[in-house]
Amino acid sequence: MTPTKPTSLHTQQVLSMPTSIRPTITVQNDREMRKPTSTATPPSNLPGITLIGDSIMQGATPMIEEVLGENIYIDAARKRRMEHVPALIENLVEERHLGSVVIIHLGSNRPFEAPIFDQVMGSLLAHQVKQIIFMNVHRPIGWEYYVNKQFAEGVARWPQAKLIDWDAIAHTQQEWFIEDQTHLSYTGSEAYITAIQKKLGITP
Repeated sequence: MTPTKPTSLHTQQVLSMPTSIRPTITVQNDREMRKPTSTATPPSNLPGITLIGDSIMQGATPMIEEVLGENIYIDAARKRRMEHVPALIENLVEERHLGSVVIIHLGSNRPFEAPIFDQVMGSLLAHQVKQIIFMNVHRPIGWEYYVNKQFAEGVARWPQAKLIDWDAIAHTQQEWFIEDQTHLSYTGSEAYITAIQKKLGITP
């Protein structure tokens, strides 16, 4: 999904949010956003957990589905970036794939700024998402520290957000990755899912 030029529509939507979920700064969307179809409590037939990621999560998808069960929806794609997420959220709502718990693992393909994190949070909370979990980046690339700093500061700004510190968990575990030290081996996929389970309060 390719973002288009920013518009002022999302800024108007953010300013109209209740103060309890409004970001501390004004943000702009990365594409022309459609108005949410509904901000009511999601019906019970929606997936319990929606996972959003890039090729790292994509590689672990079969194991995630096997371990976490049927009440999940995974939307993982190569080269996905954080700025793609607000538009993706609207698509997930329309397709009835946005659950009450959302896990996002992005940032490996491009760094992002604080307004993008706040925009993602505002969009999810506007659709009554109850629990939002971000996984930070473990990749030997120049922006790794900067991106992980954005995650840490974003979670500190938003009490509704939680962080899985994947970089700290995987820091000394070279066998969890293939040659690029980014994408997961079989053992790495197991550890990746265990980290998610622990944050969700599920006993592995």
